Amino acid sequence: MAKKQIKDIKTNELFDNIFDNALEDRDNARKLFDELYGTLNGDAAHHATNGIVIAKYLEVMCKANDQLLKLANIKQHGEIEQKKNETKTMTQDEIDKIFSEINKND
Repeated sequence: MAKKQIKDIKTNELFDNIFDNALEDRDNARKLFDELYGTLNGDAAHHATNGIVIAKYLEVMCKANDQLLKLANIKQHGEIEQKKNETKTMTQDEIDKIFSEINKND
């Protein structure tokens, strides 16, 4: 993706890239968290040394989740707007009103 110009990237492709990156970030942070958490074994000194790192892994997972939620919200909002535009039809009364306005001007 780095080689492509930003203006050449389509919205769906950008959404897919953001989604994939957020999932990958979350998965990688989870693996590192699990590995480090498994080494604690109730050792207070080890916990004190690595507690900050564990907190950072949790923070990365949380940020990735937030990105996924925001992305889902944006996508859902776009789909709702698209459906509104697709299903918007004029009623017979609206059509008659337009024709009567046109005929008044003649």
